[in-house]
Amino acid sequence: MGVFYEQSEVVNRTSKVLHVRFDGQDIELQPNYDAEGKLLVDVRNMIPTITIPYAKSQNVLMGSEAAMDPTDYEVLIGVKAKSGAKQKDDISFCEQSSEPTRVRLEDYLDDPTLKIQVGGRRLKRGEARETDHPHASGHLVDERVR
Repeated sequence: MGVFYEQSEVVNRTSKVLHVRFDGQDIELQPNYDAEGKLLVDVRNMIPTITIPYAKSQNVLMGSEAAMDPTDYEVLIGVKAKSGAKQKDDISFCEQSSEPTRVRLEDYLDDPTLKIQVGGRRLKRGEARETDHPHASGHLVDERVR
């Protein structure tokens, strides 16, 4: 990826390949763990240090973002410190959740009766879904406000 002097080692905390896009270029981060959560010691992911904030914001654990604070979320990658005593980022094993958005919608909308549905049939009162329509805004739709 380009010519960047300073490189940092990052840990892909999942068992699947993750991607980082910076300056129009893609970087593949190979998994540092197998499906059982065992560390793969021979895998090293080096990326330019300047890309770390972008890599973190592009690889968020879905459903982990705080409803009232968009800067409070868990990420699927961590920067590996040169010495273990200085380790700041979490580099333990975790997998992506099945939540459809960064924020748990039940927390954000503060309505435990709201049902989230991705695609499918016409919505009933009190349901919401993500839209795949090319001309739609991509925001969640709440039928109760119509």
